[in-house]
Amino acid sequence: MVSALRISSAIEQGIMKVENLDYRKYSKVMDNIRKHLSRLGTKLEHAVKKGDTELIALVIQLSKEGKEKVFVSTLDKRLLRVLEPFSHEVDYEILETL
Repeated sequence: MVSALRISSAIEQGIMKVENLDYRKYSKVMDNIRKHLSRLGTKLEHAVKKGDTELIALVIQLSKEGKEKVFVSTLDKRLLRVLEPFSHEVDYEILETL
């Protein structure tokens, strides 16, 4: 509950912005991303997390629209490997596990 309030506050203050993915325009891109992540992770395509493909597609969408730089913070090194080609549009860090 507290974290949701903090996120809402950050959005209201303009610190954080919510962007919508154009699913119709990027559906083929998402299919290709899912296939690529499946090969990298040696798992079936249907087992790839939907959020991973959406995040990468959103980074592609924002970079094509010339929006501000995107910052991704994750524990998933495989996901960061997929984002490497976009390193000029995306700042990212690998979080350490506790």
